[in-house]
Amino acid sequence: MTDATIENAPYAFVRKETLPQESPPLSVAGPIAWIRANLFSGPVNSLMTLVCVYIVVTSVPDLVRFYFIDAVWSGANRDACLADKVGRPVGACWAYIADRFQYFIYGSYPIPQRWRVNIVFAMFALGIVWLLWDRMPLKKVGFFFFFVLLPISAYLLLLGGPAAEGFLRTLLILTFALMAIYLVLSFAPGLARFWIGPAFLAVEEALPPWKRFYRVKRLILLSLVVLGVIAILADSAGLPRVDTGLWGGMVVTFLISAVGIVFSLPLGVMLALGRARGCRSSSSSRWSLSSSCAACR
Repeated sequence: MTDATIENAPYAFVRKETLPQESPPLSVAGPIAWIRANLFSGPVNSLMTLVCVYIVVTSVPDLVRFYFIDAVWSGANRDACLADKVGRPVGACWAYIADRFQYFIYGSYPIPQRWRVNIVFAMFALGIVWLLWDRMPLKKVGFFFFFVLLPISAYLLLLGGPAAEGFLRTLLILTFALMAIYLVLSFAPGLARFWIGPAFLAVEEALPPWKRFYRVKRLILLSLVVLGVIAILADSAGLPRVDTGLWGGMVVTFLISAVGIVFSLPLGVMLALGRARGCRSSSSSRWSLSSSCAACR
């Protein structure tokens, strides 16, 4: 069809411009489409959705009434949370929670010594952020801090006493000795040929003295800082022994989780590597490692 034919045809229609793009229908995109695809995509999903809606509708009002409407927010004694004393239905006793909040966190740990628990909590939070945040630098140093320095610091701070202080002095002596050894090796790296290979020794000798063995010196410096701060606190504020019978609340929960993380992760890695290696070795080794993994699970 030529241009002349198009112009002369009175009933012909040819669009000369593009229409603006329209939004997709609600059945294809949007909240209704998401609900149909995820909540009502089949008979089983529809039934489960209806059951969940029924549970929410029947339970949420009672929960709101218990935790907020009928709750007791203040009170001088336990009578404020007794229905027969107050004369109305009583829900959550937030006054008791507020009064015993410190006990839930520290248990019976002595109040003047709770700063020690706070330091351990702060170190644990720092270690978690250091390991889990992708943008944090020096991941290997953070690994050493979390899996080596944190358990030692928690033992020294939480337990205290003469035994812990003696252990702290021993660690400080060893740390200073390692620092002196690696300071000497920085200027005489040839002395390290007894425990490192010639290739690694050549790399260290090519570096300036302040860069030699910098990875190990970095860990020693971090250990010295952490242990030094604990020693200063022990000398100024003191670290009297706190028996484990006084521990409780979040302190025990924290210790259980920290011990589980510190010991289970390396053990799990070793079992996994041993199991992978055992697949290429004898059947007895493979069976023992597989049974150990199954038992841990």
